[in-house]
Amino acid sequence: MAEQPYMNFFTDELYQYYLEQGITLSEEIISVLNKIPLRLSGSEREVFLKFILPRRHQMKQFLRTRFIHSGADEQVWHDNLLLYSESVIGQIASEMLIEEEVSQLKPTPSTEPGPTALPTQVVPPEEPTPAAQPEKKRSPILPISIKQLSPRLNINIKRRRRMMFTRKRRVGRLAAVAAFAVIVVLLLLFLFSPWGPWGYLLFKDSDANSHSPAQEADLNIMDGQSINAEQAIRAPWNEKVSDPTPPTIAIVVDDVGEAAPNLSQWLAIDAPLTFSVLPHCTYSRDLAEQLYQAGYRIMLHVPTENYPPDSYAGDGQISTDMDRDTLFRTLDHDLACVPHVVGINNHEGGKGCDDLQLMTWECEWAKANGLFVVDSRSSARSKVSQAAISLGFEKRCNQAFIDNRKDPDYIRSAMRELADLARLNGVVIGICHFTCANAPIVLGDMIQELKKEGIHFAFVQDIHN
Repeated sequence: MAEQPYMNFFTDELYQYYLEQGITLSEEIISVLNKIPLRLSGSEREVFLKFILPRRHQMKQFLRTRFIHSGADEQVWHDNLLLYSESVIGQIASEMLIEEEVSQLKPTPSTEPGPTALPTQVVPPEEPTPAAQPEKKRSPILPISIKQLSPRLNINIKRRRRMMFTRKRRVGRLAAVAAFAVIVVLLLLFLFSPWGPWGYLLFKDSDANSHSPAQEADLNIMDGQSINAEQAIRAPWNEKVSDPTPPTIAIVVDDVGEAAPNLSQWLAIDAPLTFSVLPHCTYSRDLAEQLYQAGYRIMLHVPTENYPPDSYAGDGQISTDMDRDTLFRTLDHDLACVPHVVGINNHEGGKGCDDLQLMTWECEWAKANGLFVVDSRSSARSKVSQAAISLGFEKRCNQAFIDNRKDPDYIRSAMRELADLARLNGVVIGICHFTCANAPIVLGDMIQELKKEGIHFAFVQDIHN
């Protein structure tokens, strides 16, 4: 049996009246009746305009009937009005109570309406003579102004509004003080952080000599194999199986973050793919979370300055005119947009990737955050690998763009070339793009086909070339 929704005093009275007539109000209408009009959502406002507003006078008559016959003391109705006067049903009840008090002074004959009847205007009778004192009855609807509310009710409503105003003003002051305190704390944290004007002097030596487990590039074990520390720390419970045994192919899927009409096709691929997610895009965080939970690994796809006329690579871009501190802050903001990141590569960025100083700073930031680096080879003169190796990273360099052309035959041919390179060199890294319509279907088929031929697939984090 469904649980009865919450109803304030007046909503319950109206609900009981309808129930006596064999009609049950829906939860949607009850919710609107309970709420303050200014706080109604779009759908609730539509219910208000379509179902409640046209029956407002009818509802007043129904409440009047409950007021007369429910047996509740008049004081109870007034007290509840102080609590619920701002709600939709409270405003209707307020009008009804005003009219009730006036109608006691000018009694009129009334006819109790049925549950679907529309209210009718009733002309008040002539004033009774002093000799014949009629019995006081509550009348149907009279067009009475809100100013005619009893003094006691007016005073209580005004007092409650003053209390609410005082409370809001007090909360506003507290919120302003709290906001100021937070700003001061954040400013101090920045000033003393490794990238602040004072923190850099404190941390520049320790950064170069101290390494947490998450910052070590690899941990060597006795048989010559290597296990990346990040793999052990960040691996999700349902991660895809990564097999770095040669011949091995590692595939990076770039440009994740915008619309994903083919997401389900990518999720259907049973292979250790690494998805590189752009920051500050509409679906960056959501797609990274979904792909991670599906067992794939996530990289940050860093927007990097290109050569003119297409210099701009996207929000959160790093560029050659930045100093080290600005670049670190920009990359921090980029990283905050994408969860579960274990490595980075560059998005576009021919000009930025050709700048050895810029790429050295980028690799320093990656090392400080425990992330590996992949050279996408977006430029023939890319300095990413040179900068990474100089800082102790193992070389991870793209050797083929799988979907330079989007037709399925080209993608199949590129996968065949990767397989040949894997047999020749032991490992190979290839890059394709999340937005290519044909890529996930062809890639999924070719991965299964090459597995049968003895080719293994691994996360790019687990191999180096």
